[in-house]
Amino acid sequence: MTSLCKYQKELFTLKPIKNNCMAANYKLVRNPDPANSDELKPLHPRIKSLGTLSIEQLADRAQGRSSLSPATIKSALLVISDLLQETLREGYNVNLNNIGYFSVSLKSRPVMEKNEIRSESVHFSHVNFRCAQELKDKLSTMEVTRAQSVTVPNLSQTEKELRLKKHFEQKLNLTTTEYMNLTYCSRQKALKELKSLVQEDKITKIGSKNATQYLNKSL
Repeated sequence: MTSLCKYQKELFTLKPIKNNCMAANYKLVRNPDPANSDELKPLHPRIKSLGTLSIEQLADRAQGRSSLSPATIKSALLVISDLLQETLREGYNVNLNNIGYFSVSLKSRPVMEKNEIRSESVHFSHVNFRCAQELKDKLSTMEVTRAQSVTVPNLSQTEKELRLKKHFEQKLNLTTTEYMNLTYCSRQKALKELKSLVQEDKITKIGSKNATQYLNKSL
């Protein structure tokens, strides 16, 4: 705790960020059609992620804005991470200045009276995060530019099935994500096409929800 107090002011009072950030790329994504109505849905913009930064990478980036070393910054961030889960477990809400507010939600079976439930039946549900207004204000002026479109092959059903057959020669099972990568299609379209292949008795579906997999049957 002493180390955290020692570095807290310098860690969170970094040199001002110059307005020379690259513009974020976005892509236009069509809204899903859960009813499979084949009706053309409108497009909406979505950030094209450059990846996920680790604590080590954030510490390296912060080095030029602070006299602290990357190792010291990383240690302070890890301490804050530990303190965040510790204080949330104790029942505190946590406010990280200019970032946001963290709190915990609970769950239990529904009851009508307080004496119908005991502490053993109340459990952790999820962590709530409410973005700080300061962060929203700073992001409100972010620049965005449309990402260059990539030509996606328009595969025929025969070509898709040949790709599936080759996949099953190397691996016994197939996931929805793997099918999307093999056939260059959206999740919605992948689920629709996989369902058709199951109905045609070409593949077999096992598992459910996030554990769903497909096995070759007659490809």
